[in-house]
Amino acid sequence: MNRKERRAAQTSSIRKEIDDVSQIPLAPPPASGQHNRQGKTLIELAAERQAALAAEREKSTKAADPKQKGKTEYVKVGPDGKIIREDGTALPSEEEAVDEEMPPLPDTILTSFPLAAVHLILSYVAMLQYAEDVDYPGLFIRSGVIAFPTLTLVIHFAHGHIISFEPLKKLYKRPAKGKGRMFKPGEKYEPPEPTFWQRVSKVFQIFFPLTPKTFFFLPFAIFFGVKLIKTTNEKFYYANMKTAPSLGTLWVWAIVELGVGPALLAFVIPVTWAYYFKGYTLW
Repeated sequence: MNRKERRAAQTSSIRKEIDDVSQIPLAPPPASGQHNRQGKTLIELAAERQAALAAEREKSTKAADPKQKGKTEYVKVGPDGKIIREDGTALPSEEEAVDEEMPPLPDTILTSFPLAAVHLILSYVAMLQYAEDVDYPGLFIRSGVIAFPTLTLVIHFAHGHIISFEPLKKLYKRPAKGKGRMFKPGEKYEPPEPTFWQRVSKVFQIFFPLTPKTFFFLPFAIFFGVKLIKTTNEKFYYANMKTAPSLGTLWVWAIVELGVGPALLAFVIPVTWAYYFKGYTLW
């Protein structure tokens, strides 16, 4: 009797023995326990694998550099499932990950192109204001051929892509000072409750950050805003059509580069100066 005939005989015997569900014998399941297991669980296998990898890393780290023993080692799982070690010193910190910048060219183009569009719109509005015939080719030449490359170059420089401003950033970043304290084994660290002035200082830093960018762009934004308002109210129409679009574009750019608080200040100061000190009105 070959294998197929034996399997057919067994299947036919099972079908003959059990013809109804009620004929299936009932029995309680076996009690769970370590002795009833036929093999190791996934958790046990993972724990053993982790312990083996830890022992292997400890040996390799100790052999390479005894000073590195006990320090955190960064690893990742590759596409093939193997463990790949990473250099912990090459990993960025949380602050660096947050402050990670865009590549230079996209960072510049994403700012200069919308500003060139603002320059085009302001030039068009200035011509309509004085009932001049709109010179569309001239508008596109001034905004696309002259304003766009100029803005790209200036923004590329201001963002530190031509001359790096990293020394200024490092000079501004001061190390945090704090008192060291030893904790007993098992003691949980509980941070102290911040005071009222600490909360106020934190909110102030969020809305009005005292960064080198703020100190650089805030005076320029105020200057461009005052200059634009003065030009549109005191100069003749030809000077307005030639200079107002450029001043307005630079004012918008300086405000965009600032945070919420400094941007609001860069808008309020020129408007307040024009209304209360110069007596300018909208009508």
